[in-house]
Amino acid sequence: TMLFGVVSFLYAVTYYAVGTAIAELRGFWVMWSMPMVFLTAQTLVLRLDILRDGHHRLPNAELFGSMAPYFAVAACSLEYRYYYSEAQKAVTWGLALLALFAHLVMALRMLDLAWPDQSPREDMPEEPGKQWWPASWKVPRAFTKNLWFITPPKKLEDGQHCLLHEMQDMAVHGGGISTCRRRRAPAKAQPAAHSSDADGAAGAYSGASPFQEFGFKRANDLPWQLTRVVILTACLQW
Repeated sequence: TMLFGVVSFLYAVTYYAVGTAIAELRGFWVMWSMPMVFLTAQTLVLRLDILRDGHHRLPNAELFGSMAPYFAVAACSLEYRYYYSEAQKAVTWGLALLALFAHLVMALRMLDLAWPDQSPREDMPEEPGKQWWPASWKVPRAFTKNLWFITPPKKLEDGQHCLLHEMQDMAVHGGGISTCRRRRAPAKAQPAAHSSDADGAAGAYSGASPFQEFGFKRANDLPWQLTRVVILTACLQW
């Protein structure tokens, strides 16, 4: 979703610059040269975030989608002429529709990239300093190089020690720095000032929070479902 937002933002800035250049400045050279700056940034962002691997339905379709502003620029250039021409009007409308079609292709490409990987596979090998997640997670293949999770190792290598287990073992056997300090008498519990304080400490809900219950009942692929709805809505708009 963040990549789709950045791509849409760069499109918006490009069209704002094109509209200002042609409507207020009548600057054809500025109108043709300025989109290249934002489209280059868009291409670099896509190149850095997307892993060009796996099976996709629209491979490299983002290159055609990035050309949408130039179809609009060509249409704006053909609008300015001394004499009216039906043929030129038809070409202008064709370029405008081609720009809309390029945006549709870009939105479909974003949907293709966000599609979870359904190919069955085993758990990836666990290596120090590298990413890892279980094979049951349906992660989009195109974004796997940008996903990093801090997960505990399945097993300890030779010469490694788990600090958490050591602390738990010391707590069970009464070890640690606390044995070197003077033992103090346990503090006396203060009586509750009013029954309303106890009620307030319990929270606004009696029992489990409904948000916690939603966390257990929601689908595991809820982020993918929301992303699909957003991108399909954009496709319908184009």
